[in-house]
Amino acid sequence: MSYSILPFFSKPFYIKTLDSLEDNYFNKLLSVVKKQPYKKEEKIFSNVSKNYKILEDKQFSTLKKHILKEFDFYKNDILKYNNTNFKIVTSWLTKAKKGQISRLHCHTNSMFSGIFYFSVNKEQLNISFENLQRSSYSVEPTEYNIYNSSEQKLIVENKTLILFPSEVHHQILENISEKDRYSLAFNVIPDGEYGPINSDSRVNIKVL
Repeated sequence: MSYSILPFFSKPFYIKTLDSLEDNYFNKLLSVVKKQPYKKEEKIFSNVSKNYKILEDKQFSTLKKHILKEFDFYKNDILKYNNTNFKIVTSWLTKAKKGQISRLHCHTNSMFSGIFYFSVNKEQLNISFENLQRSSYSVEPTEYNIYNSSEQKLIVENKTLILFPSEVHHQILENISEKDRYSLAFNVIPDGEYGPINSDSRVNIKVL
């Protein structure tokens, strides 16, 4: 008897290492990232940059072009949103010292979010994504997979880009390394006219 397993209503995560970024440029950008002014959070929580438009800085323009190229592939080839324009509206840096984490959170007023890693310890788990719409029943599987897990923890490396729907809850995991961990986060929303034609949900919103 034949059967099909279909991942209906799944969340599309796009993960890619941007090897096309030249090492010299990447290393110079990392130096810029380290020199940015950061807000001091509570001792346990990661610090964030004071600048929430970091990708508008000229020094980050090449990185932004690479990110937008991957996002266009994600939205057009994977999600088939070819007729809708999107714009990065906020972008900021995160600095996690040894022992620091982030709260479990999602990004509101955003459709898609992204993370780009500048400096990580690839021997440790770096980020966790959680499904809060889990079953009311707690049944232990003999083996965890993408169909029965409510949490996914990832190990990443430098130059890794992750794109995902903004409503997904996630958390920066504890940095157990002596080395500070640096990453970039950003939010993306539709820009211009979108929605079904001749319907009450058709809008024309210009992102500033």
